[in-house]
Amino acid sequence: MADLEDLRQRIDDLPKYRYDTKTADGTATKFQVSKYPIESNSGTITVGGSVYGSSGYTLNGTSGVVSFTSAPSNGTQIIAEYTCTQLNGTHLNDILTKNGQDVELAAAEALEVRAAGAASYFSFVSGDVKIDKTKIATDFMKLAEQIRANYYAPERQATVDTQVEWEYQDQEQTGD
Repeated sequence: MADLEDLRQRIDDLPKYRYDTKTADGTATKFQVSKYPIESNSGTITVGGSVYGSSGYTLNGTSGVVSFTSAPSNGTQIIAEYTCTQLNGTHLNDILTKNGQDVELAAAEALEVRAAGAASYFSFVSGDVKIDKTKIATDFMKLAEQIRANYYAPERQATVDTQVEWEYQDQEQTGD
């Protein structure tokens, strides 16, 4: 039976460590992290050098919003450490279920989802910095098509091109 980790590996969507900082203004109770969705139970929030108790904030893994029960003091540094993926785990589990737990068919569909969202995702995350979104979407669709062809024609397994170039600039940006 396929599982989420198998699917994530097949579509190259493994969790990645992230680190964001912000300086509190004394009034804001919400802090937006730079990348999401966030993996469950992977977030740690540090305020003023001390790990903040989980009862003092909530972290919405889908939207990437940290909501404090009370605003951190003006000038205090807030640090968010977490791991994130590009596709939500619940959505990927739904894709697995829809495809009868077959990781190959689920991977093809998940890659199509990534292709559909590539342009908007990379524009949002990178600020549209030197990224060929058309090539990224095309690569996802090409790989999805190859996986489906492989699934339905097993004698073609050796022809699946797994050498799609996955080297995209990762524009890490932190700060306020």
